[in-house]
Amino acid sequence: MTLNLLPGPEGWHLCACEAERVERLSAFPLPGWMMWCWSDDRRHVLTVDQGGKRVTTYRLEGEAFVRTMSPSTLPKDVKAHCIAMKGEQPYIGEKSLWVPRGPREWEHIPMPEFAQGEGKRLDGILLDGDRLVAVDDILLPKYNLEYDVSDPATPVYVGSKRIRANISYERIYSVAGGTRWFVTLSRGINHGNQASYCTVFHLETLNQVWAYPFWSYFMGTKTEISLRHAVFLDDCMCMLVDHEEGPRLHWLDLTDEVLPAPRKPRPKAKRKPRSEMTPEELEEHRRARAEFRRKAHMFETPITGFARVHHLQACGSGQGVYLTGPDHDGQPQTRWQPIPPTPPEPTEV
Repeated sequence: MTLNLLPGPEGWHLCACEAERVERLSAFPLPGWMMWCWSDDRRHVLTVDQGGKRVTTYRLEGEAFVRTMSPSTLPKDVKAHCIAMKGEQPYIGEKSLWVPRGPREWEHIPMPEFAQGEGKRLDGILLDGDRLVAVDDILLPKYNLEYDVSDPATPVYVGSKRIRANISYERIYSVAGGTRWFVTLSRGINHGNQASYCTVFHLETLNQVWAYPFWSYFMGTKTEISLRHAVFLDDCMCMLVDHEEGPRLHWLDLTDEVLPAPRKPRPKAKRKPRSEMTPEELEEHRRARAEFRRKAHMFETPITGFARVHHLQACGSGQGVYLTGPDHDGQPQTRWQPIPPTPPEPTEV
């Protein structure tokens, strides 16, 4: 059995879960669909309500939560855009990191100078042991910023990796992380064509690895599609997608993937035309090109029995997710969805 926070008709509850078996243990004071997250050790919870202004923390004791930080209002003109929690230490992401320093007192952890500017902000925070990765957003250039949080209360800037743009006017709006990988969800527009992207990054190096486009408008063809939210089950990503034909789950199992080797640049003058290659050289060229173009296989599964899905949460066991939303009669429900077997990758013709 694992402990999860799940919404229901009477509000949020701490539940003991084992696959489809869900037993409510105690109510949790989480009004509506406010921003919240588990700590990295799943012993604490951080909540932000009142439009991203009021912060509260809780500690799990037995089968109930005890409040550990009284509601604390963020400074004027500061509104939480992303949150994370390492042990009992909360982090608030806005134009930079904010950490509490006492009752109603907050300290600003400035971003490096090159990542500052009017309109810049953080839209994702990930924890990886004693590392904190903050995803910079809105204006180009964008960065993944790394901080040392071996002292959780004092983040220290370590370095950064620039984020390549997938499309013009791209905005990152959601981030999710596993044990070795993380993804960003973004949307943008280019010459009237509109797309959302799920982009995969290697957590240790912060390298950008693969990008998966979902076109909502392309060359006059419109498709109602929206990437809502992603979670990780260890290194298997599950993404909730709203589609004109109904909600869907997209899965990307990165468990056995390795960081692709960088492609070695070759001077054009030394490149041999394919017409002059031997059969062995042609085969080597084909294999190198196929490996460079290869992406981890993402596949989708339909969601049945829901009119729409409001909430997607990874199970603490790492074996599946819980979906919450109304059925076609408007009745609220929560359903367990185990990780499906990965289908064979399509062969390239």
